[in-house]
Order: sequence, then C-alpha cells, then structure tokens
Amino acid sequence: MKKTYRGASPSDLLRRAVEDLGESAVVVSTRQLSSSPPQHELVVSCDAGETALTPVPTRDRNQLLGRLVGSGARGVLAELVRKTRRGREPAPESSPARGGSSLGRRASDPLVRPLVQSGVDEALVPELIQEATARGGEIQEALREVMARRLAGSGERQDPERIIMLAGPSGVGKTTLAAKLAAQHLFRRGHQPVLISVDRFRVGAQDQLRTFAELIGVPFAAVDDDEALSQQLKLHRRHHPILIDTPGLLLHRSEDRGQLSRWLDLAGKASLLLVLSGASSVEAVRSSVEGARPLGIWGLAFTKLDERPAHGLMVTACSVARRPLRHVSEGPRVPSDLRTPSPAAEARRILPGGGAVGTDPRAALRALEGRA
Repeated sequence: MKKTYRGASPSDLLRRAVEDLGESAVVVSTRQLSSSPPQHELVVSCDAGETALTPVPTRDRNQLLGRLVGSGARGVLAELVRKTRRGREPAPESSPARGGSSLGRRASDPLVRPLVQSGVDEALVPELIQEATARGGEIQEALREVMARRLAGSGERQDPERIIMLAGPSGVGKTTLAAKLAAQHLFRRGHQPVLISVDRFRVGAQDQLRTFAELIGVPFAAVDDDEALSQQLKLHRRHHPILIDTPGLLLHRSEDRGQLSRWLDLAGKASLLLVLSGASSVEAVRSSVEGARPLGIWGLAFTKLDERPAHGLMVTACSVARRPLRHVSEGPRVPSDLRTPSPAAEARRILPGGGAVGTDPRAALRALEGRA
C-alpha cells in the first residue's frame, strides 16, 4: 500500500505519514512540485516488500529529524544525488591512477604498485620513498608515516572561519556535501548552520538544497548575484557556520578562478574547502588543486570513495595543496557517511599490512628510474 502526501512543509508531511502508517512505513520518493506557492510531494509505503529509501521514524520533531538524518535522509538525498548526477558534466574517463598508468604496468616493484594504483601521482612516488628511506626503520611503516604527514598538511590545523565556501569541479558532490555538513553541525555539534547556494547554472541545484534545508529546519537562501550574497551574509551574521555551495568551477581557468575569488572577497574571512572526487583522475585532481592554491585553501574534502576507493589521490592533493584533508564522504547517508579522517588510517588503506614485501626502497627507486 502506498500513500501520497502533498503540502508546504516536508517535516509536516513526514509527521502525517507517521500518524497514518506508523513507524514501519518507508519513504519511497520525494519531490518539489511546480506550483505556486511551492508544494512538496511525499510518497510513503507500508508494504514490507517495498524498497526503503528512508525509514520513517516516530515521536517528536527532534527525534524524527535526528533519526531521519542519522539514517541518511535517503528519500530526499537519493533524489538529490540522482538529479546532481544527471545534470553534471561527464566525469573524466581516466582512472585515478591514469597519471601513473604506464608506471603501473611497467614497474613490478610491490612497494611502488599499490601507491600508483591507489592514485598517488607517479611524479610524487620517488619523493615519498626517499623521504621514507631517510626516516629509517621498516620501509612500509616509514612510508605510511610520510603519507600521514602529507594528509595532515603543513602548519597548524586551524579551525574554520564562520563562513565555509565549498568549491570544486562539476559533479564532485559539493551540494550533497554541503547538506551533510549542515546536518553534522546541527545534530552533532549543536550549531545553527545556514545553507546558501550561488549555483544558478545547474538546473535544480538550488531546489535540491532548499528541500533538504526545510527538511532539517535550517535557513536557506538562493542568490543570483553578488549583491544578494552580501545581503544574505549580513542577514545571517549570527549563524555558524554559513555553508556556501558554489557551481562547478574549473579552477585552472582564470575566469572561474576569478569568480571564486570575488565570492571569497565578498565573504570577507572565509574558509575555502576544495571538494574533489575519488572517481577523478590524477591529472584532474592536480589541476584543481593547483588552480585553487593561489586563493588560499583551508582544507580538502574527498567524496565518492565508496564508488572508487582511490585514497592515494588524497595524498596527491594534500601534497600539492600543502593543506590538510578535512572531510571524507563514503556514501549517501547524512551525516553518518561523512567522517573526519585519520591521516594514519588513510595511509594504511593505501599501503596495508607489513612484513617483508617491498622492503627494499632501492629496488623501488631503480624501477622508477628505469621507466621510459
């Protein structure tokens, strides 16, 4: 049995569904209707055989939204992700290790291969091995320590500014990450976040974030120009944090970099969070980081590592940026699939285990020097 609810507030629709069908009901789909005033549609099923997108919880509003966010808000987020992927630019066809693909085929050294295959830039591998050799001790453990230091970034891990601006190429998952960060700050840290979208290029991007903001009960604003952004920043000056979702930008292009620079100037003190995808190529990651670095990167976030666990890309990005890895997203659940990374744990994912395999760094360096 399915039942459809329509109304102005997604939260009210969820309450009505709980009252009618009980806690065994599941959300099948959600969408925003093209009506004036705006209306939302919620389709709920109490059929045990129905594929559940979101379990509908019970009791009061905080528990309702807390459990919904804890289980992923997948009814709304699944729709958000589907629309995002339909509207994004085609992903690069290359694999994460494309930058080192010839090396990966030629070098048989067991110390080199896992680094390159995980997405570590082949140009970076000799530097990592030499640094690990200089540290002494067992080479694999030394390499993990070196990579962990790269992931931690250089200098102190300063707290973010009140305003966090998410930037990166199209299709990396900035909108979904903004939603996850808002939920994390609201439910886990007790903050009062605000979501602002300046993405006026991708169809439906602002509607997706608006729907999520209404669902969890945080302010949202969609702005179309610099003046409107300035007004919203002044209006929400007492909120923390203000999360700004930007459109897809190719930051190696001066035009896109200039636009991001103007938004950062308008925001005053803002932390630039560069969002990258684990499904990208080494070249794409390096290009984005090199383009964003002159603007002052606060930290990096990697998404879609559930699709392709290319953790070596994170070492490449942090090495080029010289800034820390701040967030890792590994699935659609909000905010449970968003985690604060441990540099040591991420390094162990790239180079797991120990023992005598690949313990001769000189052989690894000879393999690197022998490539065409």
